[in-house]
Amino acid sequence: MTGLCHKKIENIKGYIKKHPVGVFSWGGALFLLCFGLTIRRYFGVTLVEQALFHLSAPLQGVDGRLVSGFIRRAALLPALLFFISLVFFSSFPSLGSRLRILGLALWPMAVFCVYSCFSGYVYLVGYLFPDQRHDDFYRKHVEQPEVASIAFGERRNLVVLYLESLEASFGDRKFFSVNLLPELSAWRERHASVKDAYQAYGTGWTIAGIVSSWSGLPLRTGAGASKGQFMPGVVMVPDILARNGYALRFVQGTSLNYTGKKYLFLSHGFTQDQYIGLETVLKTHPDWLTKYSGPSDWGVRDSVTYDLAKKSLKELSQIKKPFALFMLTVNTHFPKGFVEPGWRGPRVEGFDDDEQAYADVVTNADSLAADFLHWISQQDFADKTTVIVLSDHLVMLTALTPFLKKHSDRRHNLNIVINPVRPLKTDGRAISQFDWAPTMLEAVGARLPEGRLGLGVSLFSGNKTLVERLGVKTLNHELTRYSQYYIDAFINGNKKNLRPRVTQTEKMSLEEKNVVRAM
Repeated sequence: MTGLCHKKIENIKGYIKKHPVGVFSWGGALFLLCFGLTIRRYFGVTLVEQALFHLSAPLQGVDGRLVSGFIRRAALLPALLFFISLVFFSSFPSLGSRLRILGLALWPMAVFCVYSCFSGYVYLVGYLFPDQRHDDFYRKHVEQPEVASIAFGERRNLVVLYLESLEASFGDRKFFSVNLLPELSAWRERHASVKDAYQAYGTGWTIAGIVSSWSGLPLRTGAGASKGQFMPGVVMVPDILARNGYALRFVQGTSLNYTGKKYLFLSHGFTQDQYIGLETVLKTHPDWLTKYSGPSDWGVRDSVTYDLAKKSLKELSQIKKPFALFMLTVNTHFPKGFVEPGWRGPRVEGFDDDEQAYADVVTNADSLAADFLHWISQQDFADKTTVIVLSDHLVMLTALTPFLKKHSDRRHNLNIVINPVRPLKTDGRAISQFDWAPTMLEAVGARLPEGRLGLGVSLFSGNKTLVERLGVKTLNHELTRYSQYYIDAFINGNKKNLRPRVTQTEKMSLEEKNVVRAM
């Protein structure tokens, strides 16, 4: 047996030496094809820039099963197929040239497969051939006020609940025969909520959704933790709240290291004792990840995270200063999510087992979130607290994604604004995640210049958002393109490149000058 194996290995070596081009052509095409198919299986169609961001960001804390599954399909499977093919072709010398033909035939298919896994190639074109005109978009539309210049009238408490992948479409009968968000839908009916909330470019994954709702800016390649800093040139919501005396807290049940999230906190208003994640939980409760594990290896389940948030709110409410608590859930994370023990949601006619399983994940998340909102409403601090509920982004690749893709233009992010400092009119509005940055601040009493922050426009200002002015397609087209200005001003923190803010009076003066010139 040993002799036979040795002979086969010698045959393979000889075959590779005789047909190196064919062997490497076939092997390269095989690995590339398996890589593309694995990307499609786990992530669907992904933005080029999103993929580049994750490659450059810390991956510590990512779901171990996702990593192992990816390695099996993208590396081990093609390696096995490659070895089997070498054994076969080396056993039949007359077929030697056939492998090169197969490799040449497979390459176009492999290249197309990988190409189709990604979108947003305009970014790469802009990177290779910079267009300075695109920088004018950020120069024209971005507002970066000085933190010290922002005044507060009343300083209300703020609670922001980011719901992983829980888009409003789950409660829309256009997509499903059953409302999968019955309780949150009831909260939406009783409180302010924008129905046309679109997902703009650069906001479609968790940290991007958080960053865009804090800064009013998309998250772009290179914006991760560079030298321990995260977008140092940007003014974010926590910066402004901390500067105005707020006690901050961020609570999640997953790793703080993944995508450099802890550096985001430390760079923008938080101190090290003001955020809770899997690492801080396991320091005091080392057995919780085993006892209360959530979806795969991401972290602890949401019922535990909600309890941690409640405990934090009770502690913050005892401090004689306003507070802001941000919380992120994880039970609904793709691909399969997690259902709390004992939960059974409504049966949906026509769903197979996988579809029903993820429907249970959604209805369970709906119930947990609604219970948390009800709990807050019963607390002593409720009257002086504004609560904002947001999707972090639209759902990615799950069993229910095909239903949502049938009407992709109708998909919207979930949002609810409860008990703001003054009434909020949302009828007929159209927004993106950027607009929550200024809206969040003005909901608790801040007064922003022209109601703007980043690319966002406060819903309290009465001014049109970029979605309303430009439309979603035009806005996304502008955001997709590469911008050196964004890198210099917001990632590298070169303040000299920032457009000086133009006041309303100065704008009127400029308009008058333009009229004179025209005459």
